[in-house]
Parts: sequence; C-alpha cells; structure tokens
Amino acid sequence: MRRGKNPADPDADLVDGLLAFLADANPVSGKRREDALRFTRDNVKAMIMDMLFGGPETVGSTTEWAMAEMMRSPDELGRLQQELADVVGLDRAVEESDLDKLPFLMCVVKEALRMHPPIPVLLHEAAKDCIVGGYFVPRGSRVLVNAWAINRDCGAWKDADTFRPARFMAGEGEATGLDLKGSCYEFLPFGSGRRSCPAQGLGQHAVEFAVAQLVHGFNWKLPNGMKPTELDMGDIFGLTASRSTRLYAVPTPRLTCVV
Repeated sequence: MRRGKNPADPDADLVDGLLAFLADANPVSGKRREDALRFTRDNVKAMIMDMLFGGPETVGSTTEWAMAEMMRSPDELGRLQQELADVVGLDRAVEESDLDKLPFLMCVVKEALRMHPPIPVLLHEAAKDCIVGGYFVPRGSRVLVNAWAINRDCGAWKDADTFRPARFMAGEGEATGLDLKGSCYEFLPFGSGRRSCPAQGLGQHAVEFAVAQLVHGFNWKLPNGMKPTELDMGDIFGLTASRSTRLYAVPTPRLTCVV
C-alpha cells in the first residue's frame, strides 16, 4: 500500500485521507490511544472496494434515468443543450472545469436523483430509544426509510411525479435552497446522518459530467419514430432501482469538432 500524502495537500485524495487516519489510529510508537477506533489496513481496503464497486452501478443508472427523463421532456433537453452551447460553445467538448458554470445541468441531475434515487430504500439503525410518529423504536432497531416515497411526497413537492428541473433553479423554483447533503429531509437521494452515502460528492460530479458530455456532444432521438409519451419509464425493484427496459436512443454529432 502506498504512503499517503498530507490530507491538507490540494492533490490529496480519499486514499490519502484514509492512510493518514490509519497512521493516527496506529502510531509508530505502538502505543495506541484507548479511545482510538479499531482501524486497520483491511478497513482501508474495504472502503476503497465499496467506493469502486458501489459507484459504477448507481452512477450508470442515474445517468440513464436523467437521459430518459429528458428524452421524455424534449423542452428540458433543449434548455440544457442551449445552456451548454452558451457556456461551452460548439467547437469543443465539455471539460470538468465547466461544470460549475452550468446551473441548469446541476438542476437536471438533482431532479433525476429526486425522482430516481440510486438506493430507493435506505437502511438505518436506531442509536437510542426514541419515539417516531407515535411509535416506540428501541435502540438497535433496523429502520427502513423509503427515500423514493419521500422524494415524491405530494405534501412536500409541487407536481411531485413530473420531471421539472427548474424547481431547483434560483429565482424560478420552490426547491432552490434544497441540497443533497442529508439535512433537507424531504430530499434524501443519498440518505442522511452517519449512514449517508460517503461518495455523494463524487457520484453527483460523475453524473453531471457524463450527462453534460452526452447532451453536449450529440442530438438525441428515439428510434423508429417512437413518441416521447411512449417511452417506458418503469423500474425494477431491488437494491438499486434501475430501468425495467434499457434506454435506446439515436445520437447524431452536434459539435463542429471531433468529440
């Protein structure tokens, strides 16, 4: 295992942070603090494996859902393409440095995550005895949280079952101030608290970049003259809620350069 950089270094990554924490929990002197966590190299390897193998499925599924929702709502697709044309231009591909200048893209991804959370049912555990909704929940109880239902609650969301990214746009929508960090309980695509997804920032960034590349680089049409209203939007019940049928769309190059 490589030796980590200083976590304060701008180029430091997740592995560097874990290795620094490992060194703190297991000092060279061999005198381990009594209050230190039991943290070993096996824990570091396990966390990295979770990040590598848990990410591709959820990122791929969310990207496919975002594209499917925009194919079903051509006006939203057109608005995103116009934003990309205005900010990036049609003479080059999108770069990661462009993402912070694309507010509507961020709204599209947020709306896709709201309607299609990567993990629709979250698993939590009660840290202490508590009362929830009038019911006594003893410490140690496993609690299943239906994030899918929360994200589509008609009492919290206007047109809850409608794909409307503008609801997150500053000055346009009612959900402008909501973030993905778990503090807004009506919007929990990544969970909340100790058991929230550790890769929330990475996952959101990966989906934004993938969607930007696809939408900016190509124009998209449904095959065989299919109408947007005919697109199957059913999902499969499981640990992740992927589409019941794969999205098939016909791309044509949109840029003046080679993507």
